[in-house]
This record gives sequence, C-alpha cells and structure tokens, in this order.
Amino acid sequence: MSAVPNHPVTTRPSEWVHTAPLVIQATRVLPASAADVFRHVAAHEDWPRWFTDVVSVEVTGERSGVGGKRRVALRGLVVDEIFTAWEDDRLFAFTVESATRPVLRSLNEQLALEPIDERSCRAVYTQGWDLPPWLAPVFRLLSRPIAGRITKALDNLGALAAG
Repeated sequence: MSAVPNHPVTTRPSEWVHTAPLVIQATRVLPASAADVFRHVAAHEDWPRWFTDVVSVEVTGERSGVGGKRRVALRGLVVDEIFTAWEDDRLFAFTVESATRPVLRSLNEQLALEPIDERSCRAVYTQGWDLPPWLAPVFRLLSRPIAGRITKALDNLGALAAG
C-alpha cells in the first residue's frame, strides 16, 4: 500500500457502533461454525476474498486482540484501524483512526457471531458512521446499497468458512 492515512478520525469505543448518527446493519445465518467464521475474520489479509470493498489489508500492529492495528485499502480510500473488541469465535470490532481523505468523523464496525449449532451461526455486521455534514445526506441515500454489500460480504464469508 502506498497511501498513508493522514487525516485524523475520532476513535470510538466498540459499543458506539450502535448509537452512531448513521447505523447500517446486516444479519445472515452462515453455514459454518462461529469458530470457522472467526478464523477467516482473524486472517486479515483474506478480507478481500470475502469483503469485495476491501482491496488489501496490512497488519501494522498486533495481529489480534484489543489494541491490534491494521491498514486497509478500500476503493478510493485507505484507513488505519485499531481493534476495539476481540473475543475469539464471538466478536470482532474496530474503529478508524485516520484516513487518506477527510470524509469521516468516526467509523466503527463490528461483527458479532452467535452459534446456532455445530455447523451454523448467526452473523450480525454493524457499521456506525459519523460523517461531515456535506456528506451525511448522500450517505443516508446509500445506506440500503451499503447494507446489501455487507449482506453479500457475509454470504461470501459463510461460503469461505464452509469450505
């Protein structure tokens, strides 16, 4: 990755994702155990295989646990993230610390996994956004397509984890 995020973003605790000014959420039942799904979530460099908005991921700090860090290249934006929640096989969350463009005030994302049985789990992916006033109205219009892309990512993750 060549771009270095240099625009600071306000970091938030993991629970903020549910009270952000704009919350986008998708839920899917995945045909894989929570442990198998989490294994692919924790394999940061594999994110582009299931979350197609992600171009590449580079771990820049600890690979796992609260306080771990990574740099993520998306289409048109690179962000630095810090993990705010990490419970193996159950919960992964991060907040954005900086971005290559001044388009975020805050962004948190969280993936919660709930076992259903030995071969399936419920995945709830939540994004919490705080955007500059000039961008917020446009983003509200895009919230449904964004939720659709998250749903597709969860479907891809389930297929990858199911093998």
